[in-house]
Amino acid sequence: MARDKGSVRTWAEYAALRGFLGVVRALPSSATFWLSDRLGDVAFRLDREHRATATDNLARVFGGSPDDARHQATAKAVFRNFMRVGVELALFPRLLRRRGLEDLVEVTGREHVDAALAPGKGAVVWSAHVGNWEVIAALGEPLGMRLHTVGRAMDNPRIDRYLTERRAEYALSVIPKEGGLPRIVRALRSGGCVAMLLDQHAGRSGIEVDFLGRPASTFRAAAELAVRFGLPMLGGYGIRVDPAPRFRLEFEPPLWPDPDAPREDEVRRLTQAVSDSIGAVVRRHPEQWNWLHRRWRDKKKRKKRRDGPAPAAERTEPSRLEGTT
Repeated sequence: MARDKGSVRTWAEYAALRGFLGVVRALPSSATFWLSDRLGDVAFRLDREHRATATDNLARVFGGSPDDARHQATAKAVFRNFMRVGVELALFPRLLRRRGLEDLVEVTGREHVDAALAPGKGAVVWSAHVGNWEVIAALGEPLGMRLHTVGRAMDNPRIDRYLTERRAEYALSVIPKEGGLPRIVRALRSGGCVAMLLDQHAGRSGIEVDFLGRPASTFRAAAELAVRFGLPMLGGYGIRVDPAPRFRLEFEPPLWPDPDAPREDEVRRLTQAVSDSIGAVVRRHPEQWNWLHRRWRDKKKRKKRRDGPAPAAERTEPSRLEGTT
C-alpha cells in the first residue's frame, strides 16, 4: 500500500536515495561499482530474512543445505546484482554518452525481434528479474519497438515517481500493474509493444505451472493478451557479462498463439513455455536472478488463512480481459 507523500518516513527514504545517487554520479564509474558491491555485501550480512529466503530457494532447486558455501556465495552475488541494477539505472544516461549503446549492450537474436514485429501488430514482450532487466527498455526504440513497460508501484510514492521518470526516458510510457489493463490494451491495439516481468509469485489469480521443477503460481495476463489479440510473445534477458558494466541482451524465438486451439489451453501452454525459458536462464546464471523473492508458496498454508480478500502481497490485477473491448 502506498504511503502518504508527506510522511516523515517517505521523505527520509526519498532524501536518502537522492543523496546516495548524488554521490554515485559524482564518483568515477569504477569507484561507483566498487561501492555498490560493498553495499550489497553489507545488505547480505544485515538482511537475514531475504538472505534466508535466497539460500532456502537455492537449496530447493539445486539441492543440499541452505548453509552450503555455494548457496551462500550465490546469495551474496544476488545482493550485489540487485544493488548494481539500481546504480546502473541512475548511471545509464552517462554510460550511454561516454561509451555508446553498442559498447554497452550486445544484442543477440535480433532476427527474433524482427520476426515478432514483422506483422506490424505489436507484441507482448516479457522478461524476468535476471541480470539488469532495465536494459530491454533502453533498447526498445533502437530495435524498432514502440515499447511501454508495466510494473508495480513502489510503496514510497516519491521514490516511485522518481523511478518512473527515469524509466520514461526510454519507454513510451510506464503503466502501473494495478489498474493498468485498459492502458495496456490501448497500447497493444495501437501497434505498440508492452513489456512485463513474469517471474514472480502471482497469488490466487495466477495459473499454476512448473517452474524449476516445482509448481508455482504464475502471471497469466501476458499469455491471455497474446491469445486474445493474436500477438507474438517476445522474450528477452539483459544478462550481465562484464562488471564494467556490459550486457548481452538475449532475445528468444517468439511464441505464437494458435488461433484454432481452445483459449485456456493456449494460455496454459504459453505460460508454461515462458516459465520453462525463465527457468533455463536462471539455471545458466543463478547469481543474477532474484532468489530473494518467495517464488514458491505452501498451498496448505494458504488454505488455512481466514476467508476474505487475498493479502495485499498476493493481490494482483484481474487477468480477465472481458469488458476491455
